Amino acid sequence: MALTLPEQVAAAVQRSQHLLITFPKDLRLDALASALALGAVLRQQGKVLDLVADGFAAVPYDFLPKLHITPKVEGLQQFVIKVKLNDAKLEQFSYDLKGKELNIYCTTRGGALKPQDVSAESGGFRYDLIIAVGAPDLASLGKIYTDHREFFERTTIVNIDHQAGNEHYGQINAVDLNAAATAEVVYDLLPALRPAATPEPPLDRAVATALLAGMISATHSFRSSKVTAKTLRIASALVAAGADRDTIIRTLYQSHSVSTLKLWGRTLARLRSDVNGKLVWAPVPESDFLESSASADDLPGVTDALITTLPAAVVVVLLIQEGPDVMVRLSSLRHFHALQLARQFPAHGDQSSATWKMPQRTLPDAEREVIAAIKENLEELEQI
Repeated sequence: MALTLPEQVAAAVQRSQHLLITFPKDLRLDALASALALGAVLRQQGKVLDLVADGFAAVPYDFLPKLHITPKVEGLQQFVIKVKLNDAKLEQFSYDLKGKELNIYCTTRGGALKPQDVSAESGGFRYDLIIAVGAPDLASLGKIYTDHREFFERTTIVNIDHQAGNEHYGQINAVDLNAAATAEVVYDLLPALRPAATPEPPLDRAVATALLAGMISATHSFRSSKVTAKTLRIASALVAAGADRDTIIRTLYQSHSVSTLKLWGRTLARLRSDVNGKLVWAPVPESDFLESSASADDLPGVTDALITTLPAAVVVVLLIQEGPDVMVRLSSLRHFHALQLARQFPAHGDQSSATWKMPQRTLPDAEREVIAAIKENLEELEQI
């Protein structure tokens, strides 16, 4: 009998001796929280795993499970030293490290070892399974993929995501396009991941909080058009399991540093709108970051604030100057697909958000080009 998709994921995990969980370099809370929740569940079951994300730095989300995430893959390929014992029996084995030299000592019975009995070669990879969470394609993983292509080509990949643009690059693709968040997909996998013939354990509070945070972030507090009755049932189950909704809301929407608020103030002062208030955008020059002592990581909160406080807004665009280039971030609500709104540009993302870079553009030039195209696309989509 063929395995269901959750059973395929569970079987791959159970076979694994050491697995790698990774998520996109372009950090989203949904992917981060989903990866940490999955890692926490598998660690509770005794699985050996590491979490890695390209260039990862600490994030101010104290409600997430406390699992270490490294910014790059280290010690990926093993080095194997082979010793032919022939008729001898190994009696003792030891080693020491002197400076940068490793010395290995083998004592045998019934025969002696010779130099020609020793050989060395590159062995297999440290990890035997890759779980990519919230990554629409391998390129979104940054250097985790580009620096280790052979590893990805030779290792089984479990691809967990909800984005319409997902390329189904895994040997196992747990991609649910009807889900409102990657956290929703992870939640659906949890029953199959528990060991066979064991009672279902209560959902850990930290795991429930992480999954709820991913869903709240991905749906802009459940205002996205992708929210379904199932999404709300899962959110309710997570709250019943102890998910700390109040802390999530306070952290995401009510607690901000002075530097973040300064950046928001400068951004909101440049706020513009069109199409009867449905399209809202703001240009963000580099000087704003310097003068507010903030960074681009503080900007997503502006989008959430605008979506919450401007009921007419259905598309929010931020144009951010980064040296000679302009980074564009588009967020869309309701039935407007973000990638369709940005179809003239090399955007990547999903139904609710899209990002792309415009190289060698001034902020005013990029603003004119982007807003004209999005306005045209929005008016066309409204007529469909």
